[in-house]
This record gives sequence, C-alpha cells and structure tokens, in this order.
Amino acid sequence: MKMKCPYCGKEIASGSLFCDGCGAKLDAENQQQTTYSPDAFSYQGGNQPAPKKKTGLILAIVIISVLLVAGIIVGVILLTGGKKDENNSENNEVVENNEKDNTEKGSETDSKIKYTEHTTKRNSIVLIVKNNNSKTVDVEFDIDYYDANNVIVGRDTEYLYAVPANYETVIEFRGSDKAYDHYKITYKSEKTEYNTSHFNDVKLNVKELKEDEEFEVVVSNSAKENIESIEVAIVFYKDGKVVGFEDDFDYDIPAGQSVLLTVDYPYDSEYETIEFDEYKAYLTEAYSHNYSY
Repeated sequence: MKMKCPYCGKEIASGSLFCDGCGAKLDAENQQQTTYSPDAFSYQGGNQPAPKKKTGLILAIVIISVLLVAGIIVGVILLTGGKKDENNSENNEVVENNEKDNTEKGSETDSKIKYTEHTTKRNSIVLIVKNNNSKTVDVEFDIDYYDANNVIVGRDTEYLYAVPANYETVIEFRGSDKAYDHYKITYKSEKTEYNTSHFNDVKLNVKELKEDEEFEVVVSNSAKENIESIEVAIVFYKDGKVVGFEDDFDYDIPAGQSVLLTVDYPYDSEYETIEFDEYKAYLTEAYSHNYSY
C-alpha cells in the first residue's frame, strides 16, 4: 500500500519512516501528519536536497549580509575620502592664502618702485630707479636675455641696498656675453633689515676735468660712523637720451672724512669716447651691514 508524503507529495510505501523524495521524517502512527517542525528534516548523506524554502531563506540572508557589509565598507571609504579631500582643500586654501599674503606684502613696496630703461652706446642697460616708498628698501633686479627664438642666452642680477624713501638712484646691466634679441627685467623689494642706509649722510662734489676726459668726485661722509661701501655713477646724455654710464667706488670711509673717486668719460663697445652734452651724478651705494641682528 502506498501513501503520499505530506511534505513533498511523492508516493511512498505505507509505514515508511522517511520520505524517499525529500527525506522528511514521518510519524509512523499518523502517516498523514501535516504538522511542521524543525525535526521534520533529516539529511541522509550528501545526496538529499535541503528544503527549498530554508535554502532560499539562508541564501537571502547571506546575500543581504554581504551587501550590508559591502555597503558599510564603501560608506566608510567614501566618508574618509571625503574628509581627506576636505582637509586637503582646506590646506590648499591656507597655502593659497599664504602665497596671496606674501604677494601682498611684496607688492606693498614693489608697487612703489619705479624705473625707466635706457640702452647706452655700448649696449649696456641702465635703469634709473626711484623708491617712492616711505621706508628704506633693498631691491633685487633680474634680467633675462633672449634670442630671436625666445630662448634665454644670458642672465644677470643687480642689487640696490638700503635705498632711502623717495630717493632716486641708478644701476647698469653690462649685457649678455652672447648676442641677444630682447630682454625681460623683473624685480622684488623688501624693507631693509640687515643694512644701515647712509645715502642721506653723503655729499657729492663733482668736477669735470675735460683735459683728462674724466670727473673727480669728492665723497664726504657726514655720518657718525664708518660707511662700509660707497659707489658713485655718472649717467651721460646726448640730445636728451642716455648714451653712457661710468662709475667708481670705495670701501670703509671713516666718519667725518672724505674720499676722492674718479669717473671716466663714457666709451662705446669699441672703446671710443662717446660724445655727450649733459651728465648727472648718482650715489648708487652708501650703506653698512647691520650686525646687531
């Protein structure tokens, strides 16, 4: 006699303790039992399939758990990455602000440094510089020389130290050793910290000696201390244009004393004397190093 399994519906022999189809345990006294209990499943080896409903539930739980864990990991990564980017942005903003501050600090003096450019007969470049600041400054001038292909073929740097407020002075670039097509000048300035200015302590007395084609310049130090470095330059003009530049210098001028400097007539690249109809003497250096820092 046969009966149907109350769990899977397969026909099985009457009196069977287990279903041949699903492996469910059967109540010998009531072959038609329909009560479900966890003990109703008994796996016979590896060939007996687990009930589909429980397998699907377990699989769903596993998938949901994996997705939840993955979601948490991704969320943590995104959250951490977002904070890192935010911090980087803040840091970048600080750097940009610092650079901006530095630029503003530089421009406080840079914007009041004015100069005009002039080319002499020997192709040197003369800058007549005016410090329109209300403070004494150091100025660094850089010049890059370029060929026709815009390639740098030479560089030079000149300094003006401890230039007083509202003072005009001059510097010269001798030019590049290689032929150049054009040039570019840049500069930066800052308040003097390590040099003591003596420009206003010095007086010049210029005398032209035509027979010797030179100038005698008496430099008087009226300061109460020695001046470490003094330089005098004369700019020569012809028909209102700069044509030449010559200078002379001395060191360690005692307080209250004078020195005699000699400035030659200007000459061109062939060492021929340049004609001029006007000239102006400038004090280009008059300072001492401040060793008290």
